[in-house]
Parts: sequence; structure tokens; C-alpha cells
Amino acid sequence: MRAEVWDGEPPVDASEPWEVSGNAELRCRTGPLQVWSVSCGPIAEEVQLGAPDREWHVRVYCAGRQEVVRVVEDEGIAEGVERYLVQFWPRHE
Repeated sequence: MRAEVWDGEPPVDASEPWEVSGNAELRCRTGPLQVWSVSCGPIAEEVQLGAPDREWHVRVYCAGRQEVVRVVEDEGIAEGVERYLVQFWPRHE
């Protein structure tokens, strides 16, 4: 997973052929954010969002999900196959 923190809305990422993307909003009460996997615990270093108690736009891109299905069928474990890009930028009211 790669995380990016922007001052404003970032351009759409075309660095690779993402299979899926989605948008959400988030309120981070503390400033640092930890991303966890349900089965593995923390999956990345903390993302430093800055000032506490701010609202953020979030855009997430994912690639490799289809490859996971193939790898699991062939090998049983698909570690490091999926790739994620998560972009954060402040929500201005």
C-alpha cells in the first residue's frame, strides 16, 4: 500500500492500470492513521494526516485482485499480489 497526503484534490492516478477505485470521507480524530488488515494486523506505516480532528476525502485504487484468485487456486496463498494507492486531501466546508 502506498499512501499520499495532498493539500487539495489530486489528479486521477494513471501510473498503472488500476482495476477498481472508490471514494470516501473520513474524520481522523488524532492526526496519525494506521491501516489494518482483518487477518494480518497493521499493513503499513502510520499515515501522518497532520492536525487532529479533521475531515478528509479519500480515494483508493486497487490492482491485482483478479491475480489473487489465480494465485490462491494455484499456490494457496497470495501474499503481496494486491497493490493499493490511497490518496488523502482535506475536506473544506
